[in-house]
Amino acid sequence: MNQAPKTNTAVILAAGEGGRFANREDPKPLIPLLGIPLLERSVHTLIAAGIRHIVLVCGYRANEITTFADDLARRLDVDIHIIRHKGWREGNGSSTLAAKSAVNDPFLLVMCDHVFDPEMLRRLIQATPPDDGLILAVDGNLDNPLVDMEDVTRVRRKDCYIAAIGKGIDVFDAFDTGAFLCTRGLFTALSDAIAAQEGSLSAAVMRLTAESKAVTLDVSGAFWIDVDDETALNRAEGTLPRKLRESAIT
Repeated sequence: MNQAPKTNTAVILAAGEGGRFANREDPKPLIPLLGIPLLERSVHTLIAAGIRHIVLVCGYRANEITTFADDLARRLDVDIHIIRHKGWREGNGSSTLAAKSAVNDPFLLVMCDHVFDPEMLRRLIQATPPDDGLILAVDGNLDNPLVDMEDVTRVRRKDCYIAAIGKGIDVFDAFDTGAFLCTRGLFTALSDAIAAQEGSLSAAVMRLTAESKAVTLDVSGAFWIDVDDETALNRAEGTLPRKLRESAIT
């Protein structure tokens, strides 16, 4: 029997400009992957994982994304609470902090431009994060052909704990998949990082790492991909598992 999920709430970050899709007419969350916008895929995947309350943080071209999300909530009969974050240019850490008033412990945190197998998220939300900490789903397959080595956030582990995280670290043994199970302790770490003029989510994670409050869940073998540019979009279209190709993801 499956363990009951620890949460039915998720935050989707969809605030950035998506500059590597500058030639596209649609904002990045609305760019279609096999005919289904990335944001819609994210919501379908969360529903399939057991999530019913979604907090969507948007910034760039927020009007278009809000209109789409409102219609999506009606079509899928799911609660989508929209936060328009005026400080979205300050980085994904600032955008995450914007959700502080809308969530309780624990909550799932995902990136709108990452496509996941719902089973991977089910495993994550059945886990137990450290007090005032978080769990990051990591991929230990360093030969994963879907990973963009120039852009991926790298992780170095010590046992199950995060020892280091960032795009530029040289010694690493896993990749950040962009899926977290968080407590509200993340917001304290984000506030501290932003006060130190470090606007990235990874900077906040490193603060939790220093207190042994950031652990990993190895999801090696599960399908995930960061759709961050046209090359990644084409790669996703060619490799997406059959069960993720249709709109009614189960």
